[in-house]
Amino acid sequence: MDTTTLLGVILTTIKVESQILYGGHEPMGTCNCPLTNTDELEVLFNSATRKVITSHFNMMETQLLKYKMELDNFKKEITEQTKNTQCTVPGGAGKLGLRLVNGSSSGEGRVEVYEDGHWGTVCVDSWDSNDANVVCRQLFGLERQGVAVSTAVFGKGEGSVHLDLQCSGAETDVLDCPHSTSANCTHSEDAGVLCFLPNRHIKLSNGNATNEGFIEVFINGKWGAVCDQVWDNDDAKVACRSLGYSGGVAVNSSVFGPGNEYIWLDGINCNGNEGSLLQCTDSVTGSNECNSGRIVGVVCYPTRNDTVRIVNGSSAEEGRVEVLINGQWGSVCDNGWSKSDADVTCKSLGYAGGLSVSSSVFGEGSGRAWLDNVNCNANKKSLFECTQSVIGSSTCRYGNTAGVICFHTRKDSVRVVNGSTVQEGRVEVLMNGQWRSICDRGWGSNDAKVTCKSLGYSRGIPVASSVFGESPAQIWMFNRVSCWGFEQSLLRCTKSIIGSDVCTSSRNAGVVCYQRGKETVRIVNGSSEYEGRVEVLINEQWQSICDKGWDKNDADVTCKSIGYSGGLAVSSSVFGEGPETIWMLSSGNCYGGESSILECTYLSVIAANSCRNGGHAGVICYHIGNDSVRIVNGSSADEGRVEILINGEWQNVCDRGWDKMAADVTCKRFGYSGGLPVLSSLFGEGDGEIWLNGINCNGRENSLLKCRQSTVGSSRCSGGSAGVVCYHSKNELVRMVNGSSIHEGRVEVLINGQWRSVCNNLWDANDAYVTCRGLGYSRGIPALSSSSSVFGDTRGQMVVNSINCKGNEDSLMECIRSLSESNVCNNGRHAGVVYYHTANNIIRIENENSTTNNSVVNPEVLIKGIWIRFCKDKWADAEARVICRSLGYSG
Repeated sequence: MDTTTLLGVILTTIKVESQILYGGHEPMGTCNCPLTNTDELEVLFNSATRKVITSHFNMMETQLLKYKMELDNFKKEITEQTKNTQCTVPGGAGKLGLRLVNGSSSGEGRVEVYEDGHWGTVCVDSWDSNDANVVCRQLFGLERQGVAVSTAVFGKGEGSVHLDLQCSGAETDVLDCPHSTSANCTHSEDAGVLCFLPNRHIKLSNGNATNEGFIEVFINGKWGAVCDQVWDNDDAKVACRSLGYSGGVAVNSSVFGPGNEYIWLDGINCNGNEGSLLQCTDSVTGSNECNSGRIVGVVCYPTRNDTVRIVNGSSAEEGRVEVLINGQWGSVCDNGWSKSDADVTCKSLGYAGGLSVSSSVFGEGSGRAWLDNVNCNANKKSLFECTQSVIGSSTCRYGNTAGVICFHTRKDSVRVVNGSTVQEGRVEVLMNGQWRSICDRGWGSNDAKVTCKSLGYSRGIPVASSVFGESPAQIWMFNRVSCWGFEQSLLRCTKSIIGSDVCTSSRNAGVVCYQRGKETVRIVNGSSEYEGRVEVLINEQWQSICDKGWDKNDADVTCKSIGYSGGLAVSSSVFGEGPETIWMLSSGNCYGGESSILECTYLSVIAANSCRNGGHAGVICYHIGNDSVRIVNGSSADEGRVEILINGEWQNVCDRGWDKMAADVTCKRFGYSGGLPVLSSLFGEGDGEIWLNGINCNGRENSLLKCRQSTVGSSRCSGGSAGVVCYHSKNELVRMVNGSSIHEGRVEVLINGQWRSVCNNLWDANDAYVTCRGLGYSRGIPALSSSSSVFGDTRGQMVVNSINCKGNEDSLMECIRSLSESNVCNNGRHAGVVYYHTANNIIRIENENSTTNNSVVNPEVLIKGIWIRFCKDKWADAEARVICRSLGYSG
């Protein structure tokens, strides 16, 4: 670009600049302008030249230096022309002249407007960032790049205070803003503005490196600090990005020593997306005090690799993590310290990844704890980029220093040692030339699976509690391995490293590996092929299962895997103990759908001697058929003792836990709609043994054998044989008998052609209400007696022993808990009810016609044709109010 072209570009830019600055009027030629002194021309020329340099920087840098003399001469020429020109702005032009004066650059200064032939200032009363943004947009075309400056920071103006602005921030001209022309301000309240380019007004000071230090901003020719009480990483990120870094971390004020005593900014509140720190404050106020907080600083990143190190380990790959801040090495607190944090740390040092170490395994260190609450994700390049507390604010306690163990490759070497075969043993991982063991905290089937797959096997069973011996002395070991099962390496699962003293030597993890499809399950030592002790063939050795936690789901999976419909769990070594081995399997806690006992999630290996307090697990397998359950020894086909056909023999069911749910499942299998439970061997003991104990049905099972139950053999039945009375409809007939009217009587239920009384155990208002509603009445009162039946009793027949209605049932049949012999009810405690539609029918006040207001009277209730008074025991105002309101009184 030649001199002529260069000068032409600057001249054109000056004209455009003047149109922006002075309401559309050019400073030269035939147009009038407000340029009346050389200071204004200096501002205009510098602004235009800056814009030319900025837009043509790559082309213009050398030419501008080469033609500096020509530019200076051009500037003098324009100055001479301006001196001889009388410039004014015509009144009523519809545009205000607008300028910034007394700033150290063209983008800042006191705001002045040209009106009625002279320049005036703007009042600060309503002055904020919205007004500043409009000014900067009108003058420079900048969007949201203005900061309001108050209290005559750029000096006091002269003349009148023209305007008091109240912009919304969206306007393009200050005249478009709501404003007042009669501002009540003095020149000590003149407003200013800072229209900025992001990297021109900020620097770091007092740090030991170029990327750290106190933040200072340059306003009106003076550097000042930033004061803030809640300075955080979002604020630091914005500050560092405006300096050309990718981000930064907030630093506590005590880190970089005393800072600049003059304060420009206070109350910073960035969201992290702003282009400059000046966009995060509503105003700029010069002050010598930092009242609301502390002078703030940052560490910007990316930093050099030599700002992070690991020390005090037994090799170069491991140690305590330290970071360099302001020339001082300090530690990292292990609050939240994880594998992701270790990965970022180690990768920044040139390794493939790392494992986290906590609890000061590599010592405390002598410096401060610089970082705390570090939270990295995989895409971070530096520890400083991770979310964390403000640097220097950590209150890390003793024993909480973070460390790492870095590694060069994820293809770790794994071995199993100290087992009786090559497929089993204590798990060890080769890390940086040394074999390390694994703590069994959380060690499970997925961890064993990943370990064994890395050794060429398809499956693995976890082993805990140092079954395969304790590891040699070591200062640290793997902790809290947590695999999903699909990982290719244990190192991808490891959460942390701990000191070996934290995990005792008796808690080393191990595995038993095997190839899927080669395992075999058998049941042995039973009296038939259907039952016996469960054993699993693993690596050519039969292993029994400890019965701790052994239940029906485990038995079902075991029996189904060898061709049966299901199984009953047997415990307490009923079928004898298995062969002597150093380990045995522990209950798998199956959910019932697995194809093999080895696939159950919580199956594990334990030392054989740890099952001494338990026994060896067994099963009774069965095929379910339509004739696998029967009811016998009743007076009709609808009732009787419940028996289950297991492997050709009818077995009784213990009545411990026997309830209506179990009775419903039993009866529905025979086509009934439901059943009532009968306890205490009411239908006889039977000839078979009582095997099933603690039946627990949910009512949805299609066979009694599918209900959960206590383990067979875990305890003998402490009750009697269970029975049922089945019925076809829950709306069986209910009647009342032996009352003096049709509205009262003893309650009886018709079950299979026989009327049965109800024992008044637990008989209450809810039971009476359900009974009465079934008979078409609105309400009912339970008739009770502690020594005799109000409406007589029955003898020598089965009674409904336990009723427990909630009040919302449709039928009394839904509330029946059990049936029993009549003598259980002590003959003389049979339940009754008094039915009514309204209380007027059965309640009265003695001599009601003679009562007057506030009289004391005796209420009575009609039972068996006799008016009976209420007992005064527990009689209170609440009962009296109910009686009176039912008779039409207010209370």
